[in-house]
Amino acid sequence: MLKSGLGNAWEMDVFGNSGVIDDKTNVQLYEDTSMNQYNSFDLQKLDNGYYKILHAASGKALTVNDGTSAFCENIYVATDRNLLCQQWAIRKNGNGYSLIARSSGLVADVQGGVAQNAANIAQYPFSGNANQLWTFAQAEHKVTYNANGGYEAPATQIKYYKNELYLSSDKPTRPYCTFQGWATSATATTATYQPGAKYTSDKNITLYAVWKVNGAPGKTQILSAVPVSTSSIKVTWESVAGATGYQVCRATSWDGEYTALGSVTETSRTCPGLKAGTVYYFKVRAYIEANGKRTYGKYSSYGYTSFAKTLPAAPSALKISAKTTTSLTVAWNEVNGANGYEVYRATSSNGTYSRLGEVTTTSRKCSGLTSGKKYFFKVRAYVLVNGTKYYGQYSSVISGVTLLATPTVKIASSTSNSVTLSWNKISGATGYEAYRSTSANGTFSKMGEVTTTSRKCPGLTSGKTYYFKVRAFVEIDGVKYYGAYSNVVSKTIK
Repeated sequence: MLKSGLGNAWEMDVFGNSGVIDDKTNVQLYEDTSMNQYNSFDLQKLDNGYYKILHAASGKALTVNDGTSAFCENIYVATDRNLLCQQWAIRKNGNGYSLIARSSGLVADVQGGVAQNAANIAQYPFSGNANQLWTFAQAEHKVTYNANGGYEAPATQIKYYKNELYLSSDKPTRPYCTFQGWATSATATTATYQPGAKYTSDKNITLYAVWKVNGAPGKTQILSAVPVSTSSIKVTWESVAGATGYQVCRATSWDGEYTALGSVTETSRTCPGLKAGTVYYFKVRAYIEANGKRTYGKYSSYGYTSFAKTLPAAPSALKISAKTTTSLTVAWNEVNGANGYEVYRATSSNGTYSRLGEVTTTSRKCSGLTSGKKYFFKVRAYVLVNGTKYYGQYSSVISGVTLLATPTVKIASSTSNSVTLSWNKISGATGYEAYRSTSANGTFSKMGEVTTTSRKCPGLTSGKTYYFKVRAFVEIDGVKYYGAYSNVVSKTIK
């Protein structure tokens, strides 16, 4: 609505307040008694910065008569044709605004400067007087209803400027509650409006339902508690009709002290900040929040679904604790809370790992391996929750090489200054190292290595006794892995 600077009771209007509005219907000043579409105008901003001022009832545009630039020329409404004489600049002027015709540069003026019904509005040169000032009043205001935790709030109503509005007689509903009326605050305890009451304020407003709580919400039951990580568990429970939300509590024993973790509106919550491999117990209760206060229902009952153990940490400090020609024993540190462990094996670090089985101890002998071969291992711990296994992360990968078999050495032949040794072939061996000493328990010196199963040991002294032993080795990725030393054989040189 366009209010005149001659007084807040006066507004821009068109001649006639019903029926069809013809082109060139005069725009005049009338006393404001009530709002309707015939005394309302809408502003439409154009891309060029000017405005169209459109009559709400007819959609016709505020127009300078024939687009003339002469002063004292009449202003009327006419079909919107995007003409220059239908475009207006709106400029701030003291306590109001001037409406400046783009086609002439003149302003909308109440002729005679006197506030009276049917005073004509025409264009005049700018003077800054009150009869050339206009202010804007919102013609429509919304009354919006918020059920405030309930259901079936009434539809939004429109309150027209200076008209009375009767609030909707529809009432929302809410389980466990009685509707008391409407208030302007969601936490109000006393209603200030009742359904069907008269509403007279010219402003947008949201009305919140005020509720009286008649009883506590029903009891929920935990459906599941499932480990998500080493530090969190997800708890899920039954929905309670009419509940605003749920409070989740946690303890480390079923009859221990429970700590409230906070409230949620969903029927599940992931509870963080927990210790790996530890059992936690949970209980949940529904609540109704009305007028800023909560009313709680009973806690869920203890049961097999109300507790869970967080996932275990990854096993650490893996090592090969024992080895044979056909087995490697893998050992690791105990993982807190773990119910067991699964051991996996592969023949390359990034290869496919096969599950070897599970143990409840912190080591496992892995048998059926090939002598002198490298194997890779990783381990993961698991916890049992209501009969279901939940796994932690895999450990780091470690490797080990099975032992080679021990050669059996004999003196194949000898001369006055040499001995030839021979031994059985060792499966998987890359080569063999031969050692010599001048006493059975003395220091043995390495004579060299061969890939065959015999070696001639020259440069010996007649009359002396020599002692010999051999061990096999396998070379993998540039590293040698040795088997055990053979039996010691001796020979006195003659």
